[in-house]
Amino acid sequence: MPFYDHECGACGHIWEDFYSMVTDPPTVCPECKAEGQVKRLIPDNISVRVPLKGRELKAKIAEDSKKLAQQVKTDENLKANIVGEERYHTEEKAKKELSDNLKQL
Repeated sequence: MPFYDHECGACGHIWEDFYSMVTDPPTVCPECKAEGQVKRLIPDNISVRVPLKGRELKAKIAEDSKKLAQQVKTDENLKANIVGEERYHTEEKAKKELSDNLKQL
C-alpha cells in the first residue's frame, strides 16, 4: 500500500496517510476536523524502484562504485565523508610530509 500526502484547504495542515489505492481518500482533516476540504498532493519527485538480483545487482554495484571512485578523486569533501574526517586529515598530513621529504632530497 502506498503513502499519500494530503493538505487541508481550511487550516493548511499537511500530513501523510497510508491506504490502499482502492480505498477512498480521507475527507476530514485530522487537525481541524474540517470536512470536504482535503485534497491529495501530487509529489514532484516520483520514483519507481525495481529490485535487482544476482548478476544485475553485482553489475549495478560495480558501476556505482566506479562512479563514486571517480567523484572521490575530484571532491575532497566527499572523500572526507566517505573515509571519515579524521582518517582523511591523517592521510593528507602524511601526503604533505612525504611530499616535503621528497623535495628535500
